[in-house]
Amino acid sequence: MDFQSTPKLLYHYTSIDSLCSMLNGYREQISMGKLIFWASSIFSMNDPREMTHGAEVLGILLPALEKIFNIPTENSLDINNLDIKKVLNDTKKTPFVLSFSASKDDLGMWTLYGDNGCGISMIFSNEIELDPETNLKNTSIVKVNYNKGIDNYPNLREIFNEGIIEWSGYNEVEKIKECKERTLSKLFTQLCPYIKSEAYKNENEYRICFANVPYKSVKFRTKNKSIIPYIEVPLPIKYLKGIQLGPCCNYEMVEQSLRFLLDTCGLNIDILSSDIPYRNI
Repeated sequence: MDFQSTPKLLYHYTSIDSLCSMLNGYREQISMGKLIFWASSIFSMNDPREMTHGAEVLGILLPALEKIFNIPTENSLDINNLDIKKVLNDTKKTPFVLSFSASKDDLGMWTLYGDNGCGISMIFSNEIELDPETNLKNTSIVKVNYNKGIDNYPNLREIFNEGIIEWSGYNEVEKIKECKERTLSKLFTQLCPYIKSEAYKNENEYRICFANVPYKSVKFRTKNKSIIPYIEVPLPIKYLKGIQLGPCCNYEMVEQSLRFLLDTCGLNIDILSSDIPYRNI
């Protein structure tokens, strides 16, 4: 991740219940020095067009890129003829997402993700990295893109150019087809999880996405009468810089209990109040 272009602090909005669960888990294995987060399947997020919207944006950008590279029609990647449903239903390639926001003390984030103002925001350093010992891959924090301009996707050119170099070395139709499918798969799995509708731009989201997760690592929980696939992600506690209480929290009471909990964990972390005037009614 480019730390210079990323805000110094990132925020993870969640409920007090979730925070307590993480800290109680931390207490049981303090020597590990990690908080266990849940990264949910991208198809269980609140945006029902995750991945699909990204594929549609690529369907607009790729023909423009092919023009720039003077790619003849017969060599087109033709993403618009890709069987999106087939790709989406390949559970082995399901991305799992852990979300952060660059928006500090934001009313929209509190209402959507912070238990309607009764939750908390965990404040992290932008240098956050997973322990190298974890078996999870694709662990960089990446900014979600809400734009459709081709210049917003430098990785698109890079992956596309690699694909051209690869399939230009073959004459056999089947080999070329395989190369194109690999390139499309890369574009789909490496870019689509980070492309969202402009309707969500106020979330100012940053994501860590995990792809090709083995089935044995996937767990399931229920929420609002739905089944949510998720994986456990250990994040080193050293990157947690503070905890902000939501605008609807009883600050004095919650701060006192939370400080007690943090003390039992051996953690000296700042607890902040929200500056937003908001009532959960």
